[in-house]
Amino acid sequence: MALFLALAASASVVDARERRLPNPILAAMAALAVVGQCLRALGADALAWTPLWALLGRSLPSPAACVVGGLAVTAAALFGELLWRRRRGSVAFGLGDVKLLGCWGLVTGPVFALAGLALGCGLGACFSLIRRQRTFPLGPWMNGACAGLCAVSWAAPGLLWS
Repeated sequence: MALFLALAASASVVDARERRLPNPILAAMAALAVVGQCLRALGADALAWTPLWALLGRSLPSPAACVVGGLAVTAAALFGELLWRRRRGSVAFGLGDVKLLGCWGLVTGPVFALAGLALGCGLGACFSLIRRQRTFPLGPWMNGACAGLCAVSWAAPGLLWS
C-alpha cells in the first residue's frame, strides 16, 4: 500500500506540472491494487508483511467487490467522458483521471473512489476559483481526497460508513 501511495504522489506531481497522468504509473498502480486484493482474498496470513493493507482491509468490502466495483466505476466514468466529448467536443475529466479513478476503485471499492472523486472535484474547484483559474489538475486533488478518506477509515473504522 505504501508503494501505491508513493506512485499516486508521483502521478500527482506530474499531473500538477504537466496536466497529464502517465500511463506507466497508472498501470503500476492498477497492478499493485490487483495484487493487494489477491492477497486480501488469500487471507490474513498473506497480508502479514503488508500492515497497511491489513488495516485497510478491515474497512473495505470484499476483494471481489472491490475489483468488480472498481471496474464498474471505471467503465461508467469512461462512458461519461466519451459521451461528454461527443456532445460537447471538449474534455471533461480526461482519460488519465478516469484511469486514476479506476485505480482507486480497485483498491478501495466504488464507494471510497466515488467519494474521493467528489471531494477532490469540490476541493480542486474551490482552489481553482480562489486562484481565478478556469481549469485544474484533478489528479492531485483526487489522490489527496482518496488517501485522506482511507486515513480516516483506518483511524476510526465505521466513522465514515460501515
